[in-house]
Amino acid sequence: LKKVLEVLQNSTIVPKTRDVKDNRIRFWEKYGLVAAEHDGDFLERYTDDMGSILLFVGLACLSSICFKAGV
Repeated sequence: LKKVLEVLQNSTIVPKTRDVKDNRIRFWEKYGLVAAEHDGDFLERYTDDMGSILLFVGLACLSSICFKAGV
């Protein structure tokens, strides 16, 4: 039983949690995790949208230049 307990204490499968009794620290740790996940999703979603917008703007500028040049 001592061997099993030792293996579980040294395991890296589950991150070790500190014995924190202060709710504010636990709140901000959880907030940091959720915020990082949300930021990652936000950046992924809007990076794709930004590529489409830049393509559209580039084509609009090109057509405007061609119209002004009379091509």
